[in-house]
Amino acid sequence: MNKAMMLKGFAQFETGNLEKSLGDFSAARQSDPHNAEILLNIGSVLNEMQRYAESIEIFEQGVKANPQNAELRFNLGQLLMEGGEFDQAREQFRSAIRINPGYFEAFQQLVEIRNDDEDDRLRDLALAQLDDPTISDDARTTIEAALGTIALANDDKANAVQYFGLSNTRRARTHPYDPDENQAFYDKTLA
Repeated sequence: MNKAMMLKGFAQFETGNLEKSLGDFSAARQSDPHNAEILLNIGSVLNEMQRYAESIEIFEQGVKANPQNAELRFNLGQLLMEGGEFDQAREQFRSAIRINPGYFEAFQQLVEIRNDDEDDRLRDLALAQLDDPTISDDARTTIEAALGTIALANDDKANAVQYFGLSNTRRARTHPYDPDENQAFYDKTLA
């Protein structure tokens, strides 16, 4: 039952039927109220529906029931950040990174809303992540850009240029710009 309702919820979400998607995910939750994946889906649909307070509440319930789930913490942090709750958002991003040290999206958001006294610790964390040969090119691109942001904030223009250059070069190599593909995407979106 759960799997079928989840699949139905995903299908409804993909076709833009948000109310039906929410209903399907909520029905799946009836038999497994603390399931992290179900709570992530409900919170995401509520967010898409711009029902932010309810989305935050679902993500908070998810974090309480699944404190070691980095994705729930990241999503909660995103909503808190968007709502201007920066201290709470930073804590969620820090927790997501503690749970999953390679969670580069959480790292990027933390750099964006960091306190000034965090720069050295975040720089050290970023450099340690870059030493890991198993991280993806997308992670490297994000981490290098974050290092550039930290360097720029500390008026270290030489390192900022170096890290932004590395990030941009890697991004251009791994995700080359194709104007025809880009136009086709916009045409499809508008249609």
